[in-house]
Amino acid sequence: MRRLVFAAAGVVLSTLLALPGAPVLAAEADEGEVVVSTWAFVSPGLSEKRGCRIRVVVENFTPVSIGFSGKYRTTLKGTEKDAWLVNSSRIPPKGRVERLYSCVLLGDTLELDRTSDYGYPRTCEVRGENTSPCPFKLRQVSNLAISGQ
Repeated sequence: MRRLVFAAAGVVLSTLLALPGAPVLAAEADEGEVVVSTWAFVSPGLSEKRGCRIRVVVENFTPVSIGFSGKYRTTLKGTEKDAWLVNSSRIPPKGRVERLYSCVLLGDTLELDRTSDYGYPRTCEVRGENTSPCPFKLRQVSNLAISGQ
């Protein structure tokens, strides 16, 4: 059983690396956009409930430093499984930050809550000051289906 779980995790990781757009390269990004890459996977050797992880990478391709916040949730067959707030500040131009979160179960859909008062697109940080609405374009990349784009 252990070998099967490890093999499955290897398949997930190799699938992540083979997905179109993963990872996003600076040459592919538009000037003035922020790219949020979200990858869900199971850690090798652990059960799905114990090893579920969400890796979030926020890349700033704008000419100014930005702070990004976003309220995300994953669903599995229409039922919400996880929700979390991705928060980072002062990402310099051409800079990036990475976050790793635990999850309950792997979802099949990822959604950015665009109605939240605590994140994109309603509020963000530009040059160290809170701005509403956010002036930059957001591109999301994920190995989960993205709803509400």
